[in-house]
Amino acid sequence: MKIALGQINTTVGDLTGNVDRMIRAARDAAEAGAQVVVFPELSITGYPPRDLVEKPTFVERSGQQLERLAAETASLPLSVIAGYVGPSRSSTGKRATNSAADSR
Repeated sequence: MKIALGQINTTVGDLTGNVDRMIRAARDAAEAGAQVVVFPELSITGYPPRDLVEKPTFVERSGQQLERLAAETASLPLSVIAGYVGPSRSSTGKRATNSAADSR
């Protein structure tokens, strides 16, 4: 199995720009024959997002950009693993989670 490391230079809060970079990197990885591309922790949001994770709209936008990443890379012959801020399912504690998702 060929695994590509999606080392990209993210910008905190630039979810659209970060996902644009991830899409390009995923396409490059697929062209190079990778079966999986793995991006860093919180690659969609940029690291560290700090107090942005307390804003419900930021968490929502993170999920939307995750969906866009999955849609834009769906035709590629590889899995994309990406870090994002997800909503907490707990009624107590933090409202957001440091999460990872696979496009497949």
